Amino acid sequence: MLHVPARISLEGLFALARTGDASTILRAICLFATSREGYLVANGYALRGVDDDFPLVGPSTANGVARQVDEQSDIVLARIGLAMVRAEPEVQARPNVSRCAIAAVAARLGLLAQALDMAFHHLEGRQSFGQKTMHHQLVKTRFAHANALIVRLIEEIGLVEECGEPQGLERMQSAISEEFSEVSKLMGGHGYLISGINTLEYLSSLMASIYCRHGASAVLTYRDRTVHSVEPGDAP
Repeated sequence: MLHVPARISLEGLFALARTGDASTILRAICLFATSREGYLVANGYALRGVDDDFPLVGPSTANGVARQVDEQSDIVLARIGLAMVRAEPEVQARPNVSRCAIAAVAARLGLLAQALDMAFHHLEGRQSFGQKTMHHQLVKTRFAHANALIVRLIEEIGLVEECGEPQGLERMQSAISEEFSEVSKLMGGHGYLISGINTLEYLSSLMASIYCRHGASAVLTYRDRTVHSVEPGDAP
């Protein structure tokens, strides 16, 4: 587990998400959004590490702390030492929705960069159709497109943070989700294994669903199919 600094910038959050473990990334999101280290609760739910004692942070509660009510069983999250939990008192509204979403965008871009690094290391020594796989035009184009998207969205999210207006955040989330799906394809069948990009994409999708939605419910989707549909107050 990496150390999360006392304060964190967008660039620092991106860098942690590119190289760090899942629980560290989630604590960095909470720190950026609330200036407290722990696991951020949004709409009554949180993603948290299972092997530490960091608190659930409920920004709208009196003391800033939320209590875990129960935990959902999820084989993919368990693989990376995480759990999705329900907390009370329920946090129906975030005090700064845009800051939570900005943090999620930066972290998801870091996860996308991590997936791209994983795909590069997987492909760099391989050959197909008589030449190195990395030399195929379609492969080079996909890497270039993903890198360009990451650079562009890092710049855009910085502008959003600077002006304080959440314009374009939904579009950014959709672009990251679409690009994750394409990067997964670079690894063929390996991209869909629980030990590969599949898990990073799944975590990224859950981040967007929990921390970037404005409504009272969290509908968690992955690859155009619902994997969890939960209402605050209902049993998962």
